[in-house]
Amino acid sequence: MNDDEVTAGNLLGPDQPPVAGRSAAAWGGVSDGLPLSTLEYKAVYVAGLIRHLAESAGLCLEGARHLPAYLLTMGAIETLGAVARGGRRSAHEIAADGLAFLSQVPREDNRLMVATTHGQYTIRDCLDRRDFTAHGGAVMTSGIVLDEMLTVGLLCLLVSSVDRWWAALKAELGAQRLLAVADVIPLATNGTIVFVHDLWQALTNGAFPGGDLQHQSWRRLC
Repeated sequence: MNDDEVTAGNLLGPDQPPVAGRSAAAWGGVSDGLPLSTLEYKAVYVAGLIRHLAESAGLCLEGARHLPAYLLTMGAIETLGAVARGGRRSAHEIAADGLAFLSQVPREDNRLMVATTHGQYTIRDCLDRRDFTAHGGAVMTSGIVLDEMLTVGLLCLLVSSVDRWWAALKAELGAQRLLAVADVIPLATNGTIVFVHDLWQALTNGAFPGGDLQHQSWRRLC
């Protein structure tokens, strides 16, 4: 498909809500030649960011760098939480929302997320490890054990969940409205939003963001 055969709106359909909320100004200047609406730019960027973080986590796992692997995985989950559930929340609450979205349960601390041979991990357990890894171990949390299979289990849930979010985004106005007001700021290099140019056409042609990734050897354990 040639670029001139695609028009804005082909990715997420007609009658999209306008990008709004606290991040609206950051998306208002998007215009670098792609046939995408502003909401579609935001959608592709979010999909690309989640993929990038998951791929980076996979690279760390290949080198047995378990602390950054977990932190990157939780970063991807927090990104998904920011767009999949609405309302103004703290970063901690957004991460919890991302975990709840992965397991399709209410955001409650005692909800089971992942069970491995080493233990069972709830939303609270995952958040405690996120705080520990994000702050260089300077958070007072007793009994922290960083289980490689917890990271793998979360990555497995993540790739299926980002595909579920993407399918809803293409079909449901409610999912688009949540994305439109989500507090997500684009990262740009030389005036171009990262990830979008590399990913938009594949997604427009029917690919899903949770598909083939770089550094996905962990996937055989899903």
